This record gives sequence, C-alpha cells and structure tokens, in this order.
Amino acid sequence: MLAALLVFQAAQSMRFESDATRMRGISVNGACILGEDVHTSGIYLIGSADGSDAQGRSVISVGGSGGKMKSDNPDKVVPPPFQMSFQQKAWNKVAFSVSVGPVPQDFATISMPFDFGRKVMDRFAFAGKSYNLFCSENDGLYTGSGNSYDFIHPRCEIRDLAQKLIGKVGGASTESASEWGEVAGPYATVRVVITKSLHYEKLVFMNHPGTHNMEFSFGRMKQGESASLSGEITVTPGPGPDSWDYDAATELNHQVGRAEADGWSVRVGDEREKYLCFGPYATEIGAGPRVARFTLMLDNVSFDDAKILTIDVADASSGAVLAQADLTRSEAERNWREFQAMAKRPLSQRIRHGFIRTYKPVLDDAPYRSFETMEQYREWCVNLPKWRGFPRL
Repeated sequence: MLAALLVFQAAQSMRFESDATRMRGISVNGACILGEDVHTSGIYLIGSADGSDAQGRSVISVGGSGGKMKSDNPDKVVPPPFQMSFQQKAWNKVAFSVSVGPVPQDFATISMPFDFGRKVMDRFAFAGKSYNLFCSENDGLYTGSGNSYDFIHPRCEIRDLAQKLIGKVGGASTESASEWGEVAGPYATVRVVITKSLHYEKLVFMNHPGTHNMEFSFGRMKQGESASLSGEITVTPGPGPDSWDYDAATELNHQVGRAEADGWSVRVGDEREKYLCFGPYATEIGAGPRVARFTLMLDNVSFDDAKILTIDVADASSGAVLAQADLTRSEAERNWREFQAMAKRPLSQRIRHGFIRTYKPVLDDAPYRSFETMEQYREWCVNLPKWRGFPRL
C-alpha cells in the first residue's frame, strides 16, 4: 500500500505567457503557479447564463475566436464579444485590460478568474474589513481583510452534464468592489491592482477542487450591457517550499486497487502489471536535484524474496525514466518505510526552465545607447539600480 509521495527541493526569474484569449501561464523561478502546467485555464473571462457551473450554459474566452467568447451550448447561450490584452511592464509586472459586451442576452454572472494551482497559493487578502463565506460549511460574515483558503470549507457540489460529481466548491466574497486583491503562497505573492473599471461588482476567492482562485466579478449582466477592467499584476517571488506532499488516495492516479483510510492498496487477486499509483504530473516543483520518497507498507514480509513492486520517477513530457528501483519482499517492513529515489531532471527541462528572459530596469528601456566619452557613460550609470553593480562611489 502507498500512503504518500513526498518530493524535496534545494533563484530569480519570471515568465508570463499570454495570447488574445487569456494569460496562459505564470512561472516563478521555473515553477508554474498559474496556467496549463498546474492544470488551470490561467487568467480569462467566463460567464454563465443561469449561474450553473459545467451545465451547458456557459461561455469562456479560452478557445474564443473572431472576437467572441466560446459557448458550450451555442443554441441556448450566444457568445458575447470580448477583448483581452496583457503587456509586460517590468520583470515582475504585467498591465492588463479586458472588456466584454455588449452582451447579446442576460447573464447570471460574468467574471475574470485568476486560477492558481491549489498547492501554490494558500492565502488571500483584499482592500476591506470584512468578507462573506458562501457555499461553505461555515457560511457567514467575518471580520478581517483576508484568510487562508483552508478556512473555506466547500459545501456546494459541481457536477457534469451526466451528473457525475466533479467536486465541492466554496467561496469568500467582499460583497463590494475592492481596489486590489492578493493571493500568496510559498512560491510567490500576486497582487492585482484595479485602475479602471465598468460594472465591476465584487471580488471573490474560491476554494475549488481544481484551483485556489481570485475572481473579479461583473455580477449579473442584462442584455446590451458591457463591462471592463484594467489594472496591473505584480508577482513577488517567495522562497519556495522545502517539499511537496501528494496523498496517494486523492492526488495520484490509479489503474488498480482501492482507497484505504491511510492510503491506496492492492491485494492478492488484483490484476498484475498495473499501476498502483501514477502521477501527480507536478510542474510546480521546478528544475534541480530532487529526492522522491514513497511511503509504503507490505503485510507479509517473510513469504519469499520475490520482486513485488517497482518505483520510479519519470519525465511525463519526454517519457524518460529518471530513476527506478525494484523492491523485493525482504526489503519491505510491515510498518511504513520510506524508499528514496534521487533524480535530476534532464537537460531539456533545465534549458526550458533555466533560460528565461528577465527585464533589466533602465538597460532594457531603449534599443541602444552611445556615449562620446567615458565620463558621459559613468554619469549615465548613476541612473542604474545599485544592484546592477555600477554605483558611483
């Protein structure tokens, strides 16, 4: 039985990736905090005609074309026109501008979510003194200007069109427009400051099965109305976590076995040559030397000395196995024991995450410069930040 997988880490770069329909990704020091690599849609626009989620009544900017959002049911929900742009202003700052409308029909809600990975953000804050919890086990009005996402205990179910349960969601709302919103975690603090808005109603933070997000809500919109939002995103890198812990039953994938109170198990009679656990396809860890620890237990350690299990660490993008170990019955103990597999990511991944353009203040603000004398150059260097290494003593 596998109880958990724990990965340990041993830096300053930033990468923003965007197009006309969304911000696809934000990476800090090689670790993705928002976007496809942490299985979220990034920063985008979304709306619902009836307020439901994943019920065939929604529109989204992701996948939109011709200046219109994408509808998951065009016969019932007509996609509204939209515009979205992002412009990097500094190595860690991006200006944004979005608009939607005039909407062709009534919408119960339209908003601009910032979907961060669940493991990369754990706290939220805003410009205000109180907030309201909704769709949670602890609904109510609370005093303060922020809290942890874990304080929100999700209660409302999200189901797909086949009524299969996707998960539970709960949220915290400012109930009025906040001039800024912030989320923070071990990788970074992200603050969004609003400079101009139309139809901006409130700020919401969702504890969702797929994300810890920050959502700027335009609220209910009637046919013919428009909404817009402009501002600046600032990402301040953090030190990063020392380790990442993945629960075997809830955060890894399986081909065989069953959930137990303390992990995921297989037993005699289960199909052979299948994966007990695989995943988690984690991209938030970043490049560098790592140790993967698998917490395992075997009930019979004395029957024989046959091979019972293979553990490995693999690069999902290339398929390369980075480290592997076969475990025999005599190597296991009845109680939990940790097996380690040391692995270094391959050169291709180190290049992908390591060579990231970083904005250099002043130096990058003009295509070129020329000076008549060395003294002129030295005088110009006074304008550079001291950390660039050109102070006038």
